[in-house]
Amino acid sequence: MYIESLKLFNFRNFNYLNIDFSKSVNFIVGKNGQGKTNLIESLYLLSTSKSFRKGKNKNLIRNEEKEGSIFGKIISDVSNFELGIVFRGNKKEAYYNQNKVKNYLDFIGKIICLSFTPDDLRLVKGEPALRRGFLDHLLVSINPSIFKHLVEYNRAIKSKNILLKNDLDLKYELIEPWNRIIAEKTVLIEKERIKLLKNIQIEANKQHEKFSKTDGNIELTLNGSFINEGILEVDSIDSILREGFEREKRRGYSVFGLHKDDIIINLGEKEAKFFSSQGQTRSLVLSLKLASISIIEKERSIRPIILLDDVNSELDQTRTDNFFEMLDLEKGQVFVTGTDIALSKLLKGSKRVLKISEGTLESTDS
Repeated sequence: MYIESLKLFNFRNFNYLNIDFSKSVNFIVGKNGQGKTNLIESLYLLSTSKSFRKGKNKNLIRNEEKEGSIFGKIISDVSNFELGIVFRGNKKEAYYNQNKVKNYLDFIGKIICLSFTPDDLRLVKGEPALRRGFLDHLLVSINPSIFKHLVEYNRAIKSKNILLKNDLDLKYELIEPWNRIIAEKTVLIEKERIKLLKNIQIEANKQHEKFSKTDGNIELTLNGSFINEGILEVDSIDSILREGFEREKRRGYSVFGLHKDDIIINLGEKEAKFFSSQGQTRSLVLSLKLASISIIEKERSIRPIILLDDVNSELDQTRTDNFFEMLDLEKGQVFVTGTDIALSKLLKGSKRVLKISEGTLESTDS
């Protein structure tokens, strides 16, 4: 599976773009601020419907325009199809073969893109939401139906929080239906998270040996409200939520739930968040990303589309060389951005080189 072509209209700094890609390696070269990351972001949006950057949907639309869009043509072994997203203000609409989808389940997972950006280095030492996002993105990539359960859980938490915040005389009977949904979805999602985390640990250790044999093993542990108590039964979780009602009422928000989970990453029996060096952190993140690719290939029998944005700016030469070699670039479609054309020499096999300047792309292929 690969993205054959892409059309952008009023997206970020792109006025209009219509470009064809290689089904192998695509190297986008240009100075900073020209739109390299924006291009990678547009491809990621076609996979997940969400950006890997923070911000509102209206910020994706160019300047003061009212509407922007992304459309991509996808080629697979089974069929060819088109995916699209249209942004109007803060709202967005997803399209499959020119038809607006009513449910994002009909959009999510049609293609799988895995990104690596400089911000991913915060995965180890950043806030818990980054690690949860990493885990859930991989979970949905493997099993798109999980997306529905995550949406329903988040909707229940949001509705519950509105009641907790705005009703000082709130009775538990109004919260109870939402807590039941939260309990049911928690059991389902947490079991999937635990199982996937074990697989990531196995695969990440295989990759990490190639980077740093002497740093010790990687250990990944899910840390959460109910996991720590060894509770993963609907009725038990429901009881805990009932007992915690007065506390949540005083706080004005949900205190318990999988939306507060974290992944504890240990390296050589020490928590990486506090003890890993800069080099160890980079190796850890690379290992986790490579593990994700391996797991998707095993579970879905397809190669995800790899998006590498300015990777060489954050990695030393040895890690960059090893990373590209371990990716096996000739195995599927890869997008790589950089500021130096010399980077293309590391990208073995057939490739297309595209030069970007102020939101326009032109081929520099020989």
